[in-house]
Amino acid sequence: MRILILGAIFLSNSFVYAQKIKSYECVIEKISNSYDVKNLETYYLGQTFNVDRSTGIISRALKNDYVNKPIIIDPGSKDNSFKVINYLKIGEGLGRGSNVYSLIVEEYQSKPIKPFTYMDNAMVFRGNCKNK
Repeated sequence: MRILILGAIFLSNSFVYAQKIKSYECVIEKISNSYDVKNLETYYLGQTFNVDRSTGIISRALKNDYVNKPIIIDPGSKDNSFKVINYLKIGEGLGRGSNVYSLIVEEYQSKPIKPFTYMDNAMVFRGNCKNK
């Protein structure tokens, strides 16, 4: 019985921790890709985007909410990163290919600024987020 109660307290504390912070505001500081990064840097560096932690939706300079809704893999905690993914299968998007989107925000970092990595297929964005 004690184990069940302790387990319930642990889970509720993790959920409450993740729900205290409603969103992130993030700034893009680095970009890497297998092709012309210069043009991408001109457009994206210094741009901001928001992440709704309850839905996983990314908005503004970067996006991940298309045909399919984002899937939160981990809500983040003092021990884990916030992780959200999304995808477009062949034929769901405007082009002929498929797409994969993923965002990892290092929520476990004790600093108020949290590093992030966002992938849009092979394009990788890095920078920092703050809790909003």
